[in-house]
Amino acid sequence: MHARCQEIMTGQARLAGRERPRPALLDVVADVPGLLLPWADVEAALAGHVRIRGWADDAGAAGTLRSAPVTGRRIRCRLDLTSHDRRKMHLDGWKWRGKPGRLEIWCTTLTYAATGTGSRVHHELVAPSADGKPHVHGDGTAHAGVGVRE
Repeated sequence: MHARCQEIMTGQARLAGRERPRPALLDVVADVPGLLLPWADVEAALAGHVRIRGWADDAGAAGTLRSAPVTGRRIRCRLDLTSHDRRKMHLDGWKWRGKPGRLEIWCTTLTYAATGTGSRVHHELVAPSADGKPHVHGDGTAHAGVGVRE
């Protein structure tokens, strides 16, 4: 089995040695060798478009995704890209930091296109703003197909 997942992520990128972060947008596709499940630890090929204001707008960025939201409390994107001035750059981005005041969500819908049968998994890491410890919760649903899709 093989899964292909698309994700659009926004955030900030900081160039090593520079203080000021810049807005960033990643529109990437992960080719997963198997199912992408929240309790698994999976590495996948990652490719897509990376935009970092004033630095890069590269539609040919490529690298890897490590997805281990429950077992490793991490989702890590590593991408090689080219800047506006043609310098080779490496983006190393993390989700699931568990910092105070942060809510981090992992949600995916998996559907078998031929039948419409699939499932939805939702997982959250809640990091309290007070001195409390981070905790996780989530849910999952399954949906039956409605026939063959064209």
